[in-house]
Order: sequence, then C-alpha cells, then structure tokens
Amino acid sequence: MRFGYDRRVDTLGNLASTLWLQGFSEQARLLGMRALEEAQPLQFALPVSVAMTWAGFNRYLSDTDIDAVEHDIVELMEHARTHSIANQLGIGHCLLGLCQTRRNQFDTATPW
Repeated sequence: MRFGYDRRVDTLGNLASTLWLQGFSEQARLLGMRALEEAQPLQFALPVSVAMTWAGFNRYLSDTDIDAVEHDIVELMEHARTHSIANQLGIGHCLLGLCQTRRNQFDTATPW
C-alpha cells in the first residue's frame, strides 16, 4: 500500500488479454475498463497507468475506431509523463506507433 500498487489491476488486465486471445473481444474490452474502474479510487498514479495500459492495449486489438484508441493512448502517455512512470510511457509510445502503423503512417512515427 505504500506505493499504491494493487495486483488486482494487473490480474484484471491479464485476464482481459486472455479473454481476447480466446476470441472474447467484447468481454476483454469490458474487463479492461473494469481494471481502470478498480484503479481510479486508489488515487495512486501507478495502478491507474497500468490499468490505462491494459485497457488501451486490449482496445487497440479489438476496436475499429483507431482515433478513439489513439486518444486513450495519448491520455496514458500524459498521465505517465506527469507522474514520471517511464515504463508506462514507453509502452504508450509503442502503442501509439501501432496506431500509426494501422493507418499506414510509417513515416510519421515520432522518436522518443
């Protein structure tokens, strides 16, 4: 509790990914959102960023609205930058690059 890390958020994120792999993309998306709902009341930056990462990743895998996915990823990156959470910022850059790839915007990817 000292750092506010909660394994439930990780567990929900992992379970969401497992559901996606099994073909249950809508259930995975909902579970990703639940992870975020579980993390927000904790009021610690790390579990919120972890939940945002899982939700963004699962949404990238299943959502056709790439603009909305990219918006969520940018929010993740701003949150991670604000709270100096380098790991989540790096994952955000990777996910943002995947969004650009889906749009065939290979030349517009921004370096770190």
